[in-house]
Amino acid sequence: MKCINCGIENNFKERTAYGGRCKSCGHQFVFEPKTGSPFSDPGFQKYIESVSGLGNLLFTKKQLIYFFERKLGRKKKFTPYPYAILFLIIYFWVTILFSVPLLVSFITLKILSAQIKSENQTVSLRKQQARFLQFIGLFEIFASVILLIINPNSIRFIIFLLSVGLGLFMIYIGESRRQMLSHAVDKFPMASTELDTWLNLWSVVNGPIGKLLPPPKQSESNAVLSPDITSYSFDRLMVCDNSAIAQFLIANNFHFNHNCAIVSITGYPENIFSTILEMAKRNAELVVYAVHDATIRGVSLTHHLRNTPQWFANTTIPIYDVGLTPQQVLNSKGFFIRNSETFEAQSQAISPEIRTTLSPEEIAWLEAGNFVELESLPPAKLLQILSRQFNLNSTKWSDDTTSSDSTVDGRTSTDIAIFASSSFG
Repeated sequence: MKCINCGIENNFKERTAYGGRCKSCGHQFVFEPKTGSPFSDPGFQKYIESVSGLGNLLFTKKQLIYFFERKLGRKKKFTPYPYAILFLIIYFWVTILFSVPLLVSFITLKILSAQIKSENQTVSLRKQQARFLQFIGLFEIFASVILLIINPNSIRFIIFLLSVGLGLFMIYIGESRRQMLSHAVDKFPMASTELDTWLNLWSVVNGPIGKLLPPPKQSESNAVLSPDITSYSFDRLMVCDNSAIAQFLIANNFHFNHNCAIVSITGYPENIFSTILEMAKRNAELVVYAVHDATIRGVSLTHHLRNTPQWFANTTIPIYDVGLTPQQVLNSKGFFIRNSETFEAQSQAISPEIRTTLSPEEIAWLEAGNFVELESLPPAKLLQILSRQFNLNSTKWSDDTTSSDSTVDGRTSTDIAIFASSSFG
């Protein structure tokens, strides 16, 4: 492993001899792959550089958690070939010695069934194990038939029937588990419970990670602004359903690059929130953009903005839904879908007004407790997608100012122009 301080290579024997320090400069190594760490010091540093876009972007702690979830989860793969060879060897030896071919398959069924049910493994890994179980079932049937044909006296007919029945049962179990897992989501978080430990160890040795944003802070008092500032206004306002996303966008100068103000539905940034909202409402040409997760609260954001007096009730201000919807998740692959029993319970309280804006598939998805957070997307990709959505909808508004009753992807509004994209990015 190379020292991140001087670049000198240190093998495990040298790292051990020098007490976990570089043999050249004495710099302390934080992680040791040989003793169970999921990465080396250069590997951890590379991950931090990757999530920050080579040091160009600030990112939230949850974005870092999701990054590690994806990276570390990919390393857990099921390679069936060694297990298949081991199974065949044990199978034939047990068959030769004891003439009980179904014994090994039965034990394998018990082991694989327990593994497939384990939520500590990724869904992808469990699906592969279910396929392997089906393979073992097919082999059990095939081997039993061959043994019966080659030497009818070597296997009793009742054992043959049991072996075939077990093989069919394994195929059935494997297929039913695969069908069940087709709607399953990965347990989260895998890395978050360890992330604080990793960050603390890294910070002690190498200093804090400069691009990692602290949790959004709510100021107790309003900032003192120049009286002249309120005489200005802006034409575009982005409202996020998550303070962390608002903080992320502001920290990475999204508001400067796109000439818009950014706030969260929860009142972030609190020290200037009321001033921004006052300035926004004063502009008759204002256009609002709703940015949200694919959650119950997220799909309700535009309705909340439209019907809450604090926001834009009784106005004709156009609102664009540029957030992530369940339909966009259902139409695409690669999203980090999570599941929550709390969200499943809350889904029953979705108002009739919101339900009319959702498809039956979206409602079923939400009622199952599923959700996707924008922070699950890599920071650079999230900025790119929101920029594209922002610019796309800005163009649409300039070309579509004559209609105040719009329908896009089945989403309707009779009193305001609310637009939603069919895909996210």
